[in-house]
Amino acid sequence: MTRRTNRAVGATRRGLLVALGSLLLAGQSLPSWANSFRNRVSLFRQTFPVTPDPEEAERMVRTVLRGRAPEAGLIDLTAPDIAENGSVVPFSLKVNCSMSGDDYPELVHVFTMHNPFPEVARLHFQPENGEAEVELRCRMRQSTDLVAVAEMADGRAGLARRAVSVTLGACR
Repeated sequence: MTRRTNRAVGATRRGLLVALGSLLLAGQSLPSWANSFRNRVSLFRQTFPVTPDPEEAERMVRTVLRGRAPEAGLIDLTAPDIAENGSVVPFSLKVNCSMSGDDYPELVHVFTMHNPFPEVARLHFQPENGEAEVELRCRMRQSTDLVAVAEMADGRAGLARRAVSVTLGACR
């Protein structure tokens, strides 16, 4: 029985890394494809900032509310006080409504205020869903507020905020 390999002769990752490293140590410029890759990564980081901006997250919440005063008690948001691992933070939310006529949430947004990309979920509901209740998991970079905003079909809005302490952050 012969052993088959998928590698071309002489073309290994280790060989490629050794060749690139020797070029760098010798003061040679990188090949054009390597510079192109580096430029694309730089452009991505400029386009999508990886540093969290809590003011931007608050602006996003205000944009969803559109000047409406949030109704108290419309959303029940449940999350742990302390999350051991920020990669998997469980939470659940329930919108207290009858799910008939115009008494249902058309859209529910979930934000984590100190994540690089604050909106972690956008949930669409219809009266046919029967109830507006979900259990989710999200990633959290650090200890921050978890915010849920519900846009109701009749024009009302609801907001719930829950502080979660994260011991080991994610989203780095």
